[in-house]
Amino acid sequence: MKILRIRFKNINSFYGEHDPIDFMGSPLSSSGLFIISGPTGAGKSTLLDVITLALFNEVPRFGRSISKNEIDKLGSVVNLKAAEEPKTEAYAEVEYEAKGKQFRSRWSISKNRNGNWNNYHMEIAELPSEKLLDVKKLSDYPDINARLIGLKYEQFIKSILLAQGSFAEFLKADRNTRGRLLEDITGTHIYRQLGAAAFEKDKEWTEKLRLKEAEMQGVQLLKQEQIDELNQKLTQAEDKRKQAEGQLDHWTTEKNLLDDIQRLTEKLDKLAEQRIQSEQEILRFAQSAERLRLHESISPFASELVLLSEKQRGLKTSQSQADGHRQRLLTLDQEYAQLLADGQKLTGRALTAANFVADVEEFEKEILTLEAEMEGLRQQGKPLAQAILAEKEQRRFGFVQELSVQKLDDSLQLLQNEENTLSSALSYFLADYDANAALENLRVRELNLNKLQGYLGQQHDLREEGKKKNDNIAKAEEILKTKTPLLEELAKVLEKQQENITLLRERRDLELTRQSFEKQREQLKPGEACPLCGSEHHPFVHEYISNLLDLQENIRAAEREFKENQKLEKNLSAEIHSAQQHLNTQQAELAPLRSRYKEVSGLAKELGDQLNLAGELSSAFFEEEKERIQTSLDQLKKWLAAKEATQVISRLKAHFTQLFTLRTEVNMRQTEIKKRYAGANIQNDASGLIRKWQAWENASQTTRKAIEELDEVIQNARQAIDVLQKTLLQSLSSAGLDSLETAYERLLEGNEYQKLKKEYDRLLTKKRDLDTLEKSLLDDLKVKTIARKAPDSTMEDLLTHCEKYRKFRDEYVEEKATFAEQLRADAENQRRFAHFERELADLRKNRRKWELLKKFIGDATGNGFSNFAQSLTLSNLIGLANLRLRLLSDRYVLDKPHLETDSLFVLDTYQGNTARSVSTLSGGETFTISLALALALSDLASRNVRIECLFIDEGFGTLDPDSLETALTTLEKLQSDSQKIVGVISHRHEMKDRIPVQIQVEKGMDGTSRVVLRGAY
Repeated sequence: MKILRIRFKNINSFYGEHDPIDFMGSPLSSSGLFIISGPTGAGKSTLLDVITLALFNEVPRFGRSISKNEIDKLGSVVNLKAAEEPKTEAYAEVEYEAKGKQFRSRWSISKNRNGNWNNYHMEIAELPSEKLLDVKKLSDYPDINARLIGLKYEQFIKSILLAQGSFAEFLKADRNTRGRLLEDITGTHIYRQLGAAAFEKDKEWTEKLRLKEAEMQGVQLLKQEQIDELNQKLTQAEDKRKQAEGQLDHWTTEKNLLDDIQRLTEKLDKLAEQRIQSEQEILRFAQSAERLRLHESISPFASELVLLSEKQRGLKTSQSQADGHRQRLLTLDQEYAQLLADGQKLTGRALTAANFVADVEEFEKEILTLEAEMEGLRQQGKPLAQAILAEKEQRRFGFVQELSVQKLDDSLQLLQNEENTLSSALSYFLADYDANAALENLRVRELNLNKLQGYLGQQHDLREEGKKKNDNIAKAEEILKTKTPLLEELAKVLEKQQENITLLRERRDLELTRQSFEKQREQLKPGEACPLCGSEHHPFVHEYISNLLDLQENIRAAEREFKENQKLEKNLSAEIHSAQQHLNTQQAELAPLRSRYKEVSGLAKELGDQLNLAGELSSAFFEEEKERIQTSLDQLKKWLAAKEATQVISRLKAHFTQLFTLRTEVNMRQTEIKKRYAGANIQNDASGLIRKWQAWENASQTTRKAIEELDEVIQNARQAIDVLQKTLLQSLSSAGLDSLETAYERLLEGNEYQKLKKEYDRLLTKKRDLDTLEKSLLDDLKVKTIARKAPDSTMEDLLTHCEKYRKFRDEYVEEKATFAEQLRADAENQRRFAHFERELADLRKNRRKWELLKKFIGDATGNGFSNFAQSLTLSNLIGLANLRLRLLSDRYVLDKPHLETDSLFVLDTYQGNTARSVSTLSGGETFTISLALALALSDLASRNVRIECLFIDEGFGTLDPDSLETALTTLEKLQSDSQKIVGVISHRHEMKDRIPVQIQVEKGMDGTSRVVLRGAY
């Protein structure tokens, strides 16, 4: 895999679009070894971020995919200055070669018109055809690049972007720290997680087992004797319940029979009342019943009577409709006269029914022809008006804004006046004068003057900054000179104070030891001899307390003074350390400052020579020179503006003249239309009039036809009515009725007949139902009276017996339920106990595998399994590293830790394969071995992918000059032997002096950066 070139815009500190970096072009490809240099924070690592961002939408320092929310939240990836601009965009693009093919992968993001970020966009194109790959989802692009390259993101950053400094730390770490570093470097955290997970799983299952055993112990089981006793009590309670239940059923039946007899007696009483009401209702309905009988006497003729009535009503309706249509004919005659008058008014000619539509359509065509001619003339004027409007929208000249296509005369006069005014401005230069070249020369000179002024300003700032750093260095050296002796003296004082405190504490301990004879001392009496020494004087009793208090106070005072001096020593040490750090920082920053001052001075001299300027140049000189240039620029701009304005006036005069001619033609046709037609829309007026005429014709024809049809219907209806009346009179006469009027009087309306019939049927049905119900109630009362076994018992006696035996029954049911519940609970406990036994067996079985895993790989931190796994990884990595190390140096062979030691070892072949700890290596030797480890990890991660370019970051800043020289020699040998393109990231100036081909990242005064490629081509 080979990186060919990168492009980017508005990424981190790089503002705007920058020239592409071509790793295959000279001088980067011809040299093979180059350095990416620049001050801290300038954006050196950003060049590597461009590669991973364009390929995988990830940046190593963030550790996650980039989204628009991340950009908004963290202010990352996109340059902050560019992010504040509306409609800004940023992109990262990399071209690479993999498996014999070339591709370009691009990542980009932009803002919408509301100033918010759109989602990022990615694309992959095959080169040189520029054919975009068909990728369905945005999240698939990193995977597509990984498949094309043969490396996933994690493999890519370990194979091509080498963090050599991580391996320098890895070499000198202890076992556990080395395991964690190896996890971070190789991405194999899973082994530590597995070890810790095995421990936690075993802990989890052990707790489950403990809880289940505790739950099982809480289950209480009955003995068999207790179960038998409960079963016997349950049987006895059931026998007593059955006896009580039988008595309760007997007396309940007697009570229910008495209840039923009383209820039936009440129903019979109510039924008698309902029979009286029913008979009264039948008497009230007698008159309606007679009407119902008369209607039913003529019911055989009802349909003919109804039909005759309907035909008579239909005849009246038809006669009414015929009269309405005849009245409508009179109205249509009036509309006919009005339509002829409207047609003559529109066309200006007399119209007849025969030619009405043709004459109106002919007139419409004539008016439309005139309007079309007028519209055509207007369309010819539109491009001219649009051209004039386009000139106005450009807003180049103020007089153009005053022009109006509605005021053609005024506009033509305005253009002529403006042309006369501009003639004086055109006299500044000859017509063929090359003003653009003159403008360019003036602008170049102005730009160079600004650059020169900027370089001179930088010279001044760098001088002042250098002076300030020299002052800071002098102050730091003065602090080191004065404070270091004081610190040494204070250390001696502290040592003496510590010795004094130790002596005082020993004396106090001795006094406390003497106090342990307190019981014997209490037996001493003043004036009596001591049984041990025979002395009558006992000084300890008087002096002990005083001596102990004095010693304790002396210790506290000495400790206070010691702590104060310790604090003073700490402050002095911190002050000296700070001064030393400040001195180192200032000295380190002074060298690049001097280099920059020299570079800026050279640029300023080069520009001064180009501008033919020498000596001291004041700010006033620059202002005067800029003012002179501005005066010349203004005069040239006025001449160019006048020349351009004259050309615009010429074009506009031609446009306005043509518009004037077209307007005259339009006015002529408009006058002709007004003479012949006064309306607003001839098509609407003509079509409306024609529609009215056609509607009139249709209405006239329809009305006459309807009158003819209704006359025929009326005649037929009269004949049918005569026939039906004769037939009915004959039928009615045979039934004893002498006229149609008598028949119609007896005839009821359909609804009324149905209502009376329904009511009559209801009354008859109600009477029959009451008779049937009375017989049923009397039969039921007789049966229930015979069924009573205690006919003399009152309701009160029956209720007393029921309540008595119900209480007996309930007591026995409760006893039975208590015994049954005890037996059921024991059965449930037996079932639960058996279930717990099965669960415990399953838990012990399931826990066994986690117990074994914990035994072999588990611990709380996961160190055990991780260290084992990392030892295998370390062996593999050391083997690959030694293959790389053999190409870089023939002296050392890297080896694993010996015996119980934590340190890695090297075998020194120059000393008979003597084993040495890596902590004894020099800085340069450490760099060589850590670089071999980094290259080995690259080999391990890339496996079957051929890596043809490497970028090495970190690890150079802490090397001393000798070690740095060794590191540079190693890098040159690496590039020479592998023929890879090797890029090194560092801010060390010694490396810049040694590696001629450089990608320099320069940080500007405004915080943005730019890339400069330096080296032999």
